Amino acid sequence: MKKEWLAIVLIFLCFQVYSQNRSDTSIYVPPVTGGDGESQSFFVENLKMEAGARGYAVVEAEKGSDYQLVGALSQEEVPPPDAVEGEVYPMLNKLHLALVDNSDQHIVAEQDLYYEILEETYEILPLLVFNMVANIPLSKVRDDDAWRNKWVYITAGVFWSPRLYFGAARASNPVQFGAGLAVELQFLNFMSVEAGIEYSEDYVGIDESVNFKSAVLTVPVLLKFPLKPGYHFMIEPYGGITINTSSNTETQPPLLAWCVGINYGIRAGGGAVFIDARFAADLGESYVDRKTYPGVQPYQRYIINVGVGYKYGFFLRPPKKSSFGGVE
Repeated sequence: MKKEWLAIVLIFLCFQVYSQNRSDTSIYVPPVTGGDGESQSFFVENLKMEAGARGYAVVEAEKGSDYQLVGALSQEEVPPPDAVEGEVYPMLNKLHLALVDNSDQHIVAEQDLYYEILEETYEILPLLVFNMVANIPLSKVRDDDAWRNKWVYITAGVFWSPRLYFGAARASNPVQFGAGLAVELQFLNFMSVEAGIEYSEDYVGIDESVNFKSAVLTVPVLLKFPLKPGYHFMIEPYGGITINTSSNTETQPPLLAWCVGINYGIRAGGGAVFIDARFAADLGESYVDRKTYPGVQPYQRYIINVGVGYKYGFFLRPPKKSSFGGVE
């Protein structure tokens, strides 16, 4: 009786430790070979039930599954430790169980269960299955998490770009827009770099003699820090520089500006719809053509971008390693 209670306690503790959801990993239980039909059906149903109780997705076909729990029944003579050579001992029923990785068909773990009466296995089979599936690494990226674990992302978006101008006078124009394309490389799970090109209007209205629109091409180079709570969104605070160039000869912005911002992406299909907010300030002053506008003083630009767009990733990254030696 003490052994029975000990088995129950061990099974309960194991279940608590392993109660996390592993529905991202599928297990197929093929028909058990050997033995009689009753024993075969008994073990197939109970192996499915125990694998499902561990949180795995139990599937009905080998194709597309991650692992198999393969069972084989036989009978074997099991002598006791003090067996006498030549003496014949009763035959015991044996369930040989193997956990097979379907990616390369190698055996991850094997165990044997000896029994006399089929119903006796109710007590030990849950612990046996737990010991088997505990060898499955936490390495499979969830299907609904793959969108934010790619090596490379292509991004396209449009943005509203109000600007402030500080020179001899102050000016602003809230009705300015732009569009951009970018490539992002996620070289670490928590860090990525992005570079792109953006086209936007640049309204200049420093005083009454200078009042026109031009166009500016901007090349942002950003260092981003992806944060991945939950499974359906990603937050990326970032900072970096932008390289500025004017599309005409009438205005000349400084070569560089610094910027900070945050990007919020929500899973949509295989990629993400994002909202992006950024603040930038030039590292230097902008100039207008002095021949066309003599006497106009240089001015400083401050830029706010609020944009929306879509990003799509390519080439799945391996899951990140945890601090406990496994992977997450």
